[in-house]
Amino acid sequence: KTTLLRLLAGLDEPTSGIIERAAGLRIGMVFQDLALWPNLTVLDNVAFALPNVPKPQRLQSARDALVACRVGEFASRKPGTLSIGQQQRVALARAIVACPQLLLLDEPFSSLDPLLREELMAEVRRLVGEINAALVLVTHDVFEALALARRIIVLEDARLAESGELVSLLAAPQSRLLVQFAAS
Repeated sequence: KTTLLRLLAGLDEPTSGIIERAAGLRIGMVFQDLALWPNLTVLDNVAFALPNVPKPQRLQSARDALVACRVGEFASRKPGTLSIGQQQRVALARAIVACPQLLLLDEPFSSLDPLLREELMAEVRRLVGEINAALVLVTHDVFEALALARRIIVLEDARLAESGELVSLLAAPQSRLLVQFAAS
């Protein structure tokens, strides 16, 4: 699943087949390990996503993204001094700072406690709506998928098991995973 996201982001090239991306498509990504630079401040971590923007605008955009993700007060701190939830928000700010049209999230809630997970999922829903981006979420948690998705793609053993509108899939599940979920 992570490989699929990396392919969509253009970070890896497929060994076979073709992935077509619209020219100029802006993509933001939150990596599973967050990939924050420990030696940079929170502000510089977010500004890093805008390398071709003049410094004053880059820093202002980074500040705005941090405020949108509710971590603006931590701009001068290093990521290692923040809680995991705050670090998740910084990674999310970096992913949205360039106003992506496609936002890729690689298990962004897996290390969070249930209360923080719910809070951050609500933040993601809000931010995706504000920036009007399409969202691709990789998760092992069916409830996370249900909370954020309209369409679902189920992968089992690295193969497409089924895909479609959430309501239709739950009404007549075909994959082992969704059959088990629907039965519970």
